[in-house]
Amino acid sequence: MLLRTVFASRLAVPLVDPFVIATARVDVTPSVLVRVELEHDGVIVEGLGEGACLPPVTRETPEHVFASIASACPELLGKSFDAPNIEAFRSLLGDALMDAPVARAALQVALLDAWSRANHMHIARMLQPNMALPVEVVSDMTLPILPLERMVELALQWRAKGFRTFKVKVGKDLDADLRVLIEVGSKVQDARFRLDANEGYSPREALHLANACLRKGLVLECFEQPCARADEGALEEVQAGLAHVPVIADESCRTEADLDRLLASKHRVGGINLKLVKHGGLLEAHALGVRATREGLRVMVGGMVETRLGMSTAAALAACFPGVLADLDTAWLLAHDPFTGGYEADGERYTVGHGMGHGVQVRAAS
Repeated sequence: MLLRTVFASRLAVPLVDPFVIATARVDVTPSVLVRVELEHDGVIVEGLGEGACLPPVTRETPEHVFASIASACPELLGKSFDAPNIEAFRSLLGDALMDAPVARAALQVALLDAWSRANHMHIARMLQPNMALPVEVVSDMTLPILPLERMVELALQWRAKGFRTFKVKVGKDLDADLRVLIEVGSKVQDARFRLDANEGYSPREALHLANACLRKGLVLECFEQPCARADEGALEEVQAGLAHVPVIADESCRTEADLDRLLASKHRVGGINLKLVKHGGLLEAHALGVRATREGLRVMVGGMVETRLGMSTAAALAACFPGVLADLDTAWLLAHDPFTGGYEADGERYTVGHGMGHGVQVRAAS
């Protein structure tokens, strides 16, 4: 298949509430839509990919992604992409986009989408050929850092829509974080919690919060990235103090070398969070997840602040891992949806596997 066109445009969708985490705030999705066209037996097939930026979690901004795609295009157009694997993608790119994981991931997903459509298969089956489709994945719902009353209001609204598991952003104010968790737990009595500090705590603070929640009877499914990536051994220290709550490495697990280090630790963390743009592509994220699962770690699959396009691709990845901790919610946080197709959702239950490619189409103008 020959790569005929690559086009990048801004994907800016307002959020209903600001998405506030310990290290960033998002009011409008800082993403880039990448479209490609592959020629297959004389037929042009389009593919879509999303490059979701979240500075400072990602080094790239949309402007960086545009520049990276523009600089790579002259060398890519007219080249062949004939196999949906890491080797074929590396052969296509050469040295282009090596230091631009967001741009690299968006381009790769667009290519894989087009390749899968041309071959009449869903992108999840491209990743795992023997997968029985459709697959059901259960997602959490994120509560960003907002005033307590608004976080409780959102929790009640999402529970009424069928969500039982809440990923609560923490890490800016330890006392305020604990008050929110206790209040949400009292109002939504069957709630389950996943904490995400985005590097905001010291090990001592993280253990204080988690143990206080457990003493209050809250159900903690995991604690994601409680401490700074640069603090060597901090995640392992938290894991050593939380025997029954898996610590999930997110910012601390971006590369194969990061996974090597985590696996070599005496007090291994409980799992890793896979994100397409963090790892530079869907194929790379899948390979890391397969290895982590083989080594006995839990797999979480999430994203940045992404639309239905990014979340549907992530859902296909999540479908590859039984028992996955799915965090596929950010499209619900947007003021409108510029896409159709992809996953089918009934509250927290997502059905993955209908259609070709990732199944997402640009919504027709009304």
